[in-house]
Amino acid sequence: ALPLPCTCFTIRFQLKASNLKNVEVMGKSDPFVQISRLQEDGMTWLPVYKTETKKNNLSPTWNTISVRAQQFNNGDMFRPLRFTVRACREQR
Repeated sequence: ALPLPCTCFTIRFQLKASNLKNVEVMGKSDPFVQISRLQEDGMTWLPVYKTETKKNNLSPTWNTISVRAQQFNNGDMFRPLRFTVRACREQR
């Protein structure tokens, strides 16, 4: 039997973006990053983390992220992750 992968460690990093497209009519966009991992079927992406939303900011630097490896990759260090920058759409 193969040994189980160690998922007890923590992954720590920081994300930033620059010159994002403004999708707001009034003011600037409110971006956040959604991180998803590829499911075992090889086609479906499962959201596993969402950063805080940065208000009115087209070149944001998000707070440092500190997450258990298990949350990101379910014990598979080779599992693909997808990072998507999105704009928060608030009801006005």
